[in-house]
Amino acid sequence: MKSAFARWRLGAQPAIPPALLKNLLPIVVLAIGITAMVTMYAWRDQANYKPVFGAREKVAVTDMMATLDAEHIPYRVHPDSGQVLVPDAMLGKVRMLLAAKGVTAQLPAGLELMDKNDPLGVSQFVQDVRFRRGLEGELAQSIMTMDAIASARVHLSIAKSTSFVASDGDKSSASVVLALKPGRTLAPEQIAAIINMVAGSVASLAPTRVSLVDQGGNLLSSHVDLTDGFDASAAGNEGAKRFQDEIRRNVSGLLGPVIGEDNFKLSVTASVNNDRVDETLEKYGEAPKVTSEAMREEQERNRTVAGIPGSLSNRPPAAAVPAPAGGAAPADGAPKPSDDGTARKNATTRQYAYDRSITQIKRSRGRLEKLSVAVVLNSAAAPNPKTGWTQPNWAILKKCSTAAWASTPSAAIASA
Repeated sequence: MKSAFARWRLGAQPAIPPALLKNLLPIVVLAIGITAMVTMYAWRDQANYKPVFGAREKVAVTDMMATLDAEHIPYRVHPDSGQVLVPDAMLGKVRMLLAAKGVTAQLPAGLELMDKNDPLGVSQFVQDVRFRRGLEGELAQSIMTMDAIASARVHLSIAKSTSFVASDGDKSSASVVLALKPGRTLAPEQIAAIINMVAGSVASLAPTRVSLVDQGGNLLSSHVDLTDGFDASAAGNEGAKRFQDEIRRNVSGLLGPVIGEDNFKLSVTASVNNDRVDETLEKYGEAPKVTSEAMREEQERNRTVAGIPGSLSNRPPAAAVPAPAGGAAPADGAPKPSDDGTARKNATTRQYAYDRSITQIKRSRGRLEKLSVAVVLNSAAAPNPKTGWTQPNWAILKKCSTAAWASTPSAAIASA
């Protein structure tokens, strides 16, 4: 049964003559070659065309196409993005021609929106919206001057002013969307500069209420210190890695020539504090000192009694005050009578204060707090392989290793 089916299949398929196969092979190869050449030519021809403006630049496409048609310049329209493409060799000439004709990329409108002649009766709301749009455009133009930014959009939410001093109403906020150029990134200092610039352009806008987002949806303002542009997420481990690499290089430079590069293993762990600390210390002295002293002396003389006599004038005079025993002087500040009937009063006022010293301490980021170093040695590399590393050898190696760093780490040396 199987052999009959096989014979039927062989009989159903006509045999191709060998001469035809020999003539068909060059034709197939030629067809493949022509197809490849056409594909390469089309790809090369497409690659020779460059866009006149970027995909995010606002340009009047109709005016640009009309200018190119009038100058008989070949161009194409990209089917996906809609950009106008011109030959690469004519790109500079086309841009200069379009600039001369007034066809340029349109920047966001700025405060020139306020120059419009409004009809009589325009509401304050329309004026406020127009001012906000103009301020957003001005900020976007300023941000786009940075080299790494292709385009920018700014959204402002300006709180209304109030006459109440203690009012705690809505606060102003801002959001900035950036489109970065391909392959470009923003440094933490640039992110902080953009945020502070936007905050400084709007009244009562705190930098912490400004959000910065790129075209990929990444919140750039989330981990950046706005005071100095420090990025905690990106630079958190850079300081530790720098210390580790330096210690590893120093220890390897000392132990390598002595016992060989392949006879020890080194592990370094560094703990770095990236917090910025500002301290103000105020210290007072132990004993107070006189800072100022004022002395006052008053003198009174007896006056002749005058006026209408009354009940007090009919009373007998008071008894004289006896002098203090032993000739002691009256207390300080009390009137001192004299022979001519005058009285003197002395008063002294002294002010005391403690010595005070104020010390301001600023601790920068990247402070090394802890350093741990572990070294494992090969027992076969000891001066005497039979006895291994002796205690004097351990002391010398540990002293050499400790000399490789300036801090006081926790070091451990072991043999294997």
